[in-house]
Amino acid sequence: MPLKDKEAKKAYMQEWRRTHNAYIKKYYAEHKEKIQAANKKCYTENRSARLQNRHRKRWSLKLRVLSYYSQGTLRCNSCGEEDIKVLQIDHVNGDGNEHRRTIGLRSGTMFYHWLEKQDYPKEFQVLCANCNLRKLYYERNWYVGD
Repeated sequence: MPLKDKEAKKAYMQEWRRTHNAYIKKYYAEHKEKIQAANKKCYTENRSARLQNRHRKRWSLKLRVLSYYSQGTLRCNSCGEEDIKVLQIDHVNGDGNEHRRTIGLRSGTMFYHWLEKQDYPKEFQVLCANCNLRKLYYERNWYVGD
């Protein structure tokens, strides 16, 4: 029986959720050991597939972000390095550590997610690890060479 009245449907769904949640809690309490054993078995049997899936998703996210900031070329903005394993996102202003603290993130996957959710802010670029470290040395006057 489909409910056409929105208020009646909302009331029905609230009551259904309440009774269903109570049933689930009761069922879990009665079968806790069996459920935990099944969950542990599934977790251990599918560990390698889960890890591969997680790696694939993280790699895909990194590729999307790097591709956007390198205008689809996947290369360092400074030297042209194309090895994806060494490409990184760099804060153009040089305030990366401070910025990540401000937004409450560390580097890596969470930061890539943040960039996507913020619709790719303009103050970032792609650099290889060497160019990124070289930039840091020059910005902080650590360089004591030629």
